[in-house]
Amino acid sequence: MNTKDAPILEIALSGDLSRKQLQEYGKALELLVKEIPQVSKVARSGWKDEQIWVQADALAMQKYRISLDQISDALALRNINLPGGNLKGKGKEFLVRTNTEFTTPDEINEVVIRANPTGQVVRVKDVATVEYALMMPAPASNFVQTVKPVLP
Repeated sequence: MNTKDAPILEIALSGDLSRKQLQEYGKALELLVKEIPQVSKVARSGWKDEQIWVQADALAMQKYRISLDQISDALALRNINLPGGNLKGKGKEFLVRTNTEFTTPDEINEVVIRANPTGQVVRVKDVATVEYALMMPAPASNFVQTVKPVLP
């Protein structure tokens, strides 16, 4: 084992803040620590990545006669990131991509699941709740989570 690979400093963030706010402070601190020339590596633990969750409402789905497959299909058709080829000219080359990946819950809420010729539209927001959530990390230790959010 090389001594430069051994951790010499561990920082835990805690406070009366949401986990998201703590992670924002953690990201800023990580950038500052990485700027120190003697620091060879920065590793995080207990980190939860942000995701957008879609929670379907069974009663609303029944009311609009919408299935989970219809919701899933509508989202899959709209959430696309595909290569589109190359554009060449005057000594330069550019990669062309089709990128319509979702970045906010509002974008998902507005996705049309079904429409009819009379103009009636059923959107995701009509049959589901869409919100940011934090993904649970793989367990790294046997510690029990405290009531206050803590980033080890």
